[in-house]
Amino acid sequence: MKNSYTMRNLAEDILKEAKTPLSSQEIWNAAVEKALDKKVSYSGATPAHLNLYNTLNGDIKNSEKSIFAKVSKNPALFILKEKQNATSPEIIEKKIEQIEKSEESKSNNESDYGEADLHIPLAIFVDQDDHFSCKVKTIRQQKATKRKVSKSSGKVKDIWTFPDLIGIYLPFRDYHEATTDFLKKSNNPPLKVFSFELKKVLNSSNLRESFFQAVSNSSWANEGYLAAEEISDDPEFMQEMRLLTNYSV
Repeated sequence: MKNSYTMRNLAEDILKEAKTPLSSQEIWNAAVEKALDKKVSYSGATPAHLNLYNTLNGDIKNSEKSIFAKVSKNPALFILKEKQNATSPEIIEKKIEQIEKSEESKSNNESDYGEADLHIPLAIFVDQDDHFSCKVKTIRQQKATKRKVSKSSGKVKDIWTFPDLIGIYLPFRDYHEATTDFLKKSNNPPLKVFSFELKKVLNSSNLRESFFQAVSNSSWANEGYLAAEEISDDPEFMQEMRLLTNYSV
């Protein structure tokens, strides 16, 4: 017999009891606590909370009679439409601020390790990855001879000048001797330069600053990358990241 309990039913049950708008992740977490996730027949590669987001977002967009409403885009927050008028803008703003502070705290938390500790794992990855196949070098910003200083604050703005690591791909080992001899006589050296801006966490609280920081300090490279150990999978965040990437191309 087909399971009649859907993601839509799950969201409705959770939002009926919720006192504030919730993100799809919060809805799913609450459902897991109440064991409602066991009632849903769900399988697939997409994480459950993203499937839930797509369900709610699609229901709102495709049906004027949807019982759901989205009261915030980034972060995406949902509420039952019947509760929307009774929910003040102050409550929504407070919820958004709470999520942003949580993400910012997560980004800045260096109690266990710092960004510098991620350099070695990244170096191993790009050395073994077929696309890069390169060695990398950490850039020590503190030792730079040319440093940018803000005229207004007097603070050093190295973060906009230097990436965290640079890598150079030298494919000589893959070439035949005749090819190498030819390249020595040409004016186009067979190398590719990579730039890496590295973050512990990348989410909506630091995406724009981190993205444009990476663009600023990698304009000289053949390929520039913004890398992070943990990247938010919030749907609105992913959409903004895609828009930024397309805009920069």
